Amino acid sequence: MLQYNTHLLSRWLSSQGKQQVPGFGGFISSTGKVPPRKSTIDFYTPINQPITDNAVVYELLKRSEAATEEVGQPYTINTFDLGVVMKASPIVWKYEEEFSKHVNLIGKFHTAMNYMGRLTGRKCLGDGYAEILIEAGLANSGFLKNILSGKSYAKALFSLKAVTEALERLLFNVFLEEEKPDIPYEILFNLIHSCTSESLNSTLKDPTLLKLIGDYLQYQDKVRRGHLGKTGMFWLSMMDHARLVLTMDFAVKTNNFELFHHCNGAMADLFFAYNGHNYARPFSQTSTSPILVLFITSSLEL
Repeated sequence: MLQYNTHLLSRWLSSQGKQQVPGFGGFISSTGKVPPRKSTIDFYTPINQPITDNAVVYELLKRSEAATEEVGQPYTINTFDLGVVMKASPIVWKYEEEFSKHVNLIGKFHTAMNYMGRLTGRKCLGDGYAEILIEAGLANSGFLKNILSGKSYAKALFSLKAVTEALERLLFNVFLEEEKPDIPYEILFNLIHSCTSESLNSTLKDPTLLKLIGDYLQYQDKVRRGHLGKTGMFWLSMMDHARLVLTMDFAVKTNNFELFHHCNGAMADLFFAYNGHNYARPFSQTSTSPILVLFITSSLEL
């Protein structure tokens, strides 16, 4: 993703002294399009019954459908946590004609939280990730478990971003030493001093920058094949997982459903590997289901 690598380069270049470039989430917001209007949030009348009851879930689906029809949107998009999705999906499948235009999704928050838990709490268990957090002052021993499991979402995401950026800089410095590429300092400094959509678009058109990013990506492929040994292969795989979390964040912030769907599919391998199959199932197929194809096609009209 060009935006991710451009953000990495601008952060790397402005890291001497006070950091001028915001973190990835802030970078997306400052360089993205300004929404034409504010989002409207409304609340339904509370249903004082357990959410685990099928009748309650059915009522939620019908209320959501009515609200969707009221604003003229062709598809009803419902975002739930895993427990409610496991209740809602069989209802939609059983009454296929009645709910033919419903799209039920596991929310980005729940997906990312559990994905980070599989990554930092399972795959990275015993590899030194926990020690990095403690030595860097990002966590203490009493709070470490919640961070590694992803349950403390904000702190887990912040820690993952910090460690990933540190690893990215180490890898990029090795790339510079070995490959000695040309770096477009001037265009990057312009982006650093003016983080706007206009400056980002201008930066992404620079051929020197595009070549630099392309060469860096090719170097990463060499590392995946063992250029820096098995330790380098492992930590780069960890970085790839972290990039998926950040890319999903980018997809949500930019309303890019196809990218969101791709991220969920790419996350399936880690979920299946570490007993998260219920999170992997909805997107484990590389081909898109018919209802999702219809939604992607119609999303341009929303």
